Amino acid sequence: MKVLHVNAFDGGGGAARAAMRLHQGLRAYGVDSLFASVKSGVGGPGVVSPLGQGRQVVALVKRQVALRIARLQKTPANPIIHSLGLFTSGLGAWINASDVDIVNLHWVCAETLSLGEIARIEKPIVWTMHDMWAFMGAEHYDDGDHPGRWKAPYSAANRPPGTTGPDLDAWVWARKARLWSGKTFNLVAPSTWLANCARESALMGNQPCEVIHNPLDTTAFAPIDRNVARELLGLPQDRKFILFGALGATSDRRKGYDLLVEALRSFERDHDAGGVDVMVFGGQSSGEIPGVALPCHFLGTFADEISLRLVYSAADIFVAPSRQDNLPNTVVEASACGVPTVAFDIGGMSDIVTDGETGALVAPFDTNALAAGMARLLRAPIAQATVRAHAEAKFSPAAALPAYIALYQRLAAGG
Repeated sequence: MKVLHVNAFDGGGGAARAAMRLHQGLRAYGVDSLFASVKSGVGGPGVVSPLGQGRQVVALVKRQVALRIARLQKTPANPIIHSLGLFTSGLGAWINASDVDIVNLHWVCAETLSLGEIARIEKPIVWTMHDMWAFMGAEHYDDGDHPGRWKAPYSAANRPPGTTGPDLDAWVWARKARLWSGKTFNLVAPSTWLANCARESALMGNQPCEVIHNPLDTTAFAPIDRNVARELLGLPQDRKFILFGALGATSDRRKGYDLLVEALRSFERDHDAGGVDVMVFGGQSSGEIPGVALPCHFLGTFADEISLRLVYSAADIFVAPSRQDNLPNTVVEASACGVPTVAFDIGGMSDIVTDGETGALVAPFDTNALAAGMARLLRAPIAQATVRAHAEAKFSPAAALPAYIALYQRLAAGG
């Protein structure tokens, strides 16, 4: 049985990391797994880029054209990327000509596959959803001010107020509905929240869907002695550290940096903030947090797992103030390193954090409650071993991979 994973990139983003970890974990389990993207990147065993350099350049041009078209629609309340799936890349034809038995789609936007190419894939499809795009229009996440358009066919009546220009979200949704009619996608949701959304959607509500958490190599992400980690990072030993990090940590509104700032101000005002520092990774590499007196260490961006493991291990708690998230890698990674998380109870956070046992979940988007959660975890630390054991039980390869393998085997047998 040969499985092909398809993702826009083979490294760099959260979806790419999760897809690559699944690919690598399957190979370690003896599964013949390949990983294909339009553009070559970090590479590795079983990683292929089927399109030649010339076709990669053409694909890049098509991607830029699609982005320009997408900008014709103005969505001030939902400024995240919108993907059209408009242009063929040639990857779909290569997939059909290959000898793979199962195609596992991941984040296939950025014109990796057009909607038509996805419709024409002839092999059984597993689609691991890393956001909401599969069952929405062009959006990747819901409009936070006017949610739920995906629960009904898109129309002028349910277009969010304030959106102007051509209704590309509705146009893309209608194309998906037409082109994918009669197609079977075996959906995998990394979180219970995303599975429930897919089941409630007008587009994918009739598709088979199961929850399988993204696997994490819990030997690569494991606690390092806190004193050693801090010494290697040049951090003081006599402080308590609140850690926040994400890709685009300080610039991506969805990750909630502005809410973190409000929570830290509340923390300073209402709780004992003595001896507490803040660490931030994935964003800027220097500066201060506006209106916050707590010492802050902006660590910049890390690409390797060893550095991330050090950063997590140096922290007392992790904070995830996200407005929207599926199953954030950072929270899973922190948990595997034994670091409890305080987060708003949104998306897939409850799949990772058990309130009172492995961290704290608070009402969205109550920044005073987030501050109180941070204070509680600092005042009454949760045992590192407890947090770590919970992560191993849910996210280790041994916990997640058998479900994927069983799904592949069932589809390969015609089930």
